[in-house]
Amino acid sequence: MQAGKVLGKTPLELNDLLAGEQSYELTYDSYEVARVNGVVEKNSTRSLDAKLVPLDRLYRTSEVDQKPVPTVQEQLTMPSSLPHYVKYHATVTMVIGKDGMPRDLVLAETSDPLFGRACLEAAAKMAFQAGPGQGQAGINPGFPAFFA
Repeated sequence: MQAGKVLGKTPLELNDLLAGEQSYELTYDSYEVARVNGVVEKNSTRSLDAKLVPLDRLYRTSEVDQKPVPTVQEQLTMPSSLPHYVKYHATVTMVIGKDGMPRDLVLAETSDPLFGRACLEAAAKMAFQAGPGQGQAGINPGFPAFFA
């Protein structure tokens, strides 16, 4: 597409273009719009390539403009059988869906299985405001998040 006009399907060869900067949009159902630019020189051939990215892909926290913000955070309930003087740790990985709810929770590591299970239970009750994807204002992708 160029200036809102559909030019055809890829692979597409365009002839008799004016020399200078050209911009195009590549669209496909369920994929992000890909924008390509290039300078066309008179009597030459130019190839413009783009990678189409699925709309429903998962984003890592490093790929989003805003990290997820917890809107609901359950208090961790320590198992009564665990001594309180020990310092415990656990890492829970999760995918935060477009709805802000955690899913696919995995206990990645823990210093104690009971403590890890308690962390999983607390993490499952959380909710988030998912941030938009990098440069994609208004899109709330799911992405891996970490809870410690």
